[in-house]
Amino acid sequence: MKERLKNITYIIGMPRAGTTFLYHNLNRHPEIYVPFRRKTNYFSLHRDKSLDWFLEHFKEMEESQIGIDTETLYFADRNLKSYKRIKEINPNAKVMLFVRKPDEWVYSFYKQIATFDKSICSFEDFLEGKYTLIEDGKEIPFNIQDGDIQNLIEDIKKVYGNHVLIIDFKLFSDNPLQLLIKIENFLEVNNFFNESNFQNKKINASNRGHISLLANLLRQQWLIEFLSKLPPSSVKKIRLLYDNISSFFTTTNHNPNNTPESDKNILLAKQYFSKDIEYYNKLFK
Repeated sequence: MKERLKNITYIIGMPRAGTTFLYHNLNRHPEIYVPFRRKTNYFSLHRDKSLDWFLEHFKEMEESQIGIDTETLYFADRNLKSYKRIKEINPNAKVMLFVRKPDEWVYSFYKQIATFDKSICSFEDFLEGKYTLIEDGKEIPFNIQDGDIQNLIEDIKKVYGNHVLIIDFKLFSDNPLQLLIKIENFLEVNNFFNESNFQNKKINASNRGHISLLANLLRQQWLIEFLSKLPPSSVKKIRLLYDNISSFFTTTNHNPNNTPESDKNILLAKQYFSKDIEYYNKLFK
């Protein structure tokens, strides 16, 4: 089982930067394996668990396949630094980082959380670090400040060298097929994706309509444990069904774009993350 570790690649953020799109599309590639849990959170929230617990998620992966795990929570709590733990456990690992413009990213992250946490604080308080996210039953304080995004990305580049693929989130909308081909080349798998076989839609847009009860239900640890006992292929189908159903619903309850409130909050985020926005523009110039 431990031999499979060398065949696992990691999507290390950012959250709200296309990870759900990647999960469902990479699952289509015959040489790529994604586990039933899109994010195992092994390198952040479940460090107390054994390596075997992590690898159990990849028990059905074939020897010829590349496994994909996703770790994004260190972009909420900068002290987690999950990417360093990945390097410690898997020194030759490859990682992929999808970077979104900081002001758009933080507001999208806030709106997503608001879909399942009705008691979330104001966006201004969120930026000031007055919110704690609950994930897998554990507390993750949001403490990302201006300059942290640059520091994290530069540290990742230093840690991984040429084993990191950094991509601008804009490519998801500008040319998603090119994005998938870049990933194939980075993973050194055969080209599979073409215009006819990838799912080109926003599955997890932050202003999509959530079925609130179901969204909350799917975050319950007991349900996650129950789903882990089902065949992984069945859980993936359930996940895709849920994501597709919820994407059909629209709502005006969670600060959709193009409203006075969203414009105000985006302006606030621009001011708050001015240094990181400048860094982002230089990174992809």
